[in-house]
Amino acid sequence: MKWIKITCPIYLSIPRKTKKDKNITLNMNWYRNAYFHESNFVKQQFKDIIEEKLLWIKIPEPYGLEMVLYYKRNCDLDNFDAIISKFLNDALKEIGSISDDNVNVFQYKSCRVWGKDTENPRMEINIIKL
Repeated sequence: MKWIKITCPIYLSIPRKTKKDKNITLNMNWYRNAYFHESNFVKQQFKDIIEEKLLWIKIPEPYGLEMVLYYKRNCDLDNFDAIISKFLNDALKEIGSISDDNVNVFQYKSCRVWGKDTENPRMEINIIKL
């Protein structure tokens, strides 16, 4: 049973004072090599986006995620899936939409590629009640 649908970015930008802004691709390749401060800043940016969309919404538990990727250029689905689901679940917990993100609460995830969208690459996520 679908409960709510949100759209998450797969690219974010880190503002800089003296250089051009740094564009980040939310995937394992970036996360593996990112400095702690950079990854923490991006995770906070992601949480702010989720909080804006889901503030004051309590998600029924247990729940699952159905994720659909619209990519800009050829990529590895698992790289995006891992980071975005991790950041999303952590954000949901931090803003109080869920009690926890352990296996008793978060019990299902599916991820698929829908197609190429060079104008608006994104991850569409259906949060479903189980």
